[in-house]
Amino acid sequence: NVRKAMQFLRDLQYAHTVAHGTGLIANLVYQGTIDTVALLADCAESLLAMTKAMDAYGQSLTTDPSGYSVKTMANDVYYSMCVSAWTGDSGRYYTTSYPPGENTEIPFTYKEKISFTAALCSWANYVFANSGYRTTEDYSSQAEKALDFINTLTAGQWGGQMYSPYYGESDETKDEFAGYTALMTIAMNVVNATKYSQMISKGKELLKWMALEDGRVYDIVKDTGELLVSRVTPYEEGYGFLSLPSALALLAGA
Repeated sequence: NVRKAMQFLRDLQYAHTVAHGTGLIANLVYQGTIDTVALLADCAESLLAMTKAMDAYGQSLTTDPSGYSVKTMANDVYYSMCVSAWTGDSGRYYTTSYPPGENTEIPFTYKEKISFTAALCSWANYVFANSGYRTTEDYSSQAEKALDFINTLTAGQWGGQMYSPYYGESDETKDEFAGYTALMTIAMNVVNATKYSQMISKGKELLKWMALEDGRVYDIVKDTGELLVSRVTPYEEGYGFLSLPSALALLAGA
């Protein structure tokens, strides 16, 4: 089953490589066609999965008994994430998509410098760089640079994380999200727990505050302190509590 999952990711990687020339992971398969745009947060999650798969089954793991090397696949994702999708020390963030700015087969509105992309890419970068599976150059210094930069833009007043920097545009809010807060808390704890100790504590306290006694966790806290469940637009409450905030809050240690 692990090999089948790795083969699926390899198929997506190959399609992206043919279309765009990097080793990132294509977004999805839609109506039988691979959408070759890569989303960097998803690539980071895939890299974390590959690392864990090799932890469990060894670095000789392949996609089938005579198949493609998961170690090679992971190194290609890592290199492309840190070279093609990294904006450099002048930018200090990972692009939301690759090619930068290109939308997916099922289009959606997204921004750059978003908190969960920074968190996931920094987390995956640091873990893989120090895993023993890396055969390419060490780019782990990017992880701290990205966290330092994005936290100055997306840290909210309650100790949580906004989706993206707030510039006062009509489609922007100062809402802080439990899921993004949890991911940033995890990333900071992995990359430099001592340096980020105060922000880690604030993140955990916010997640506890957003939690109910039965385990449900509110998804959003507004700048007024009002708690909301997930919603589909900035001004309409959505369909109810999600599993993700509770799961990520537990992963963050809250």
